[in-house]
Amino acid sequence: MTVIIISVSVLILIQGVSHSLLMLRSADQSSLAAHLARQKLAELELKNFEIGSETSGTFTENREFSWAVEIRDPAIPEAKDFAISEVFLKIHWLDGNEKRTMEVITYTAKIQKLQE
Repeated sequence: MTVIIISVSVLILIQGVSHSLLMLRSADQSSLAAHLARQKLAELELKNFEIGSETSGTFTENREFSWAVEIRDPAIPEAKDFAISEVFLKIHWLDGNEKRTMEVITYTAKIQKLQE
């Protein structure tokens, strides 16, 4: 009887450790995806994309992660001195056999020529 209790306890312990390791890996990948999203958004700020443009690619240092970006019209009233655009970024990766996606939306404003 004691052997059965110990065997069941060890089995439950092994399952718990295995589940914890999977959750740790998933959290690590989500954290890396968030870091890559911040990196890509900083990169995009330096480029001049038109509303309606789309582009995609993979990260050179993290090939298992890919990205896609779409520049949209935010459908909000614009100030007369600013051009506002919505940047919609998706980060994709595989977590085991499951495809995961992180979506980030931010807004950019460019100062237009000031009228004198």
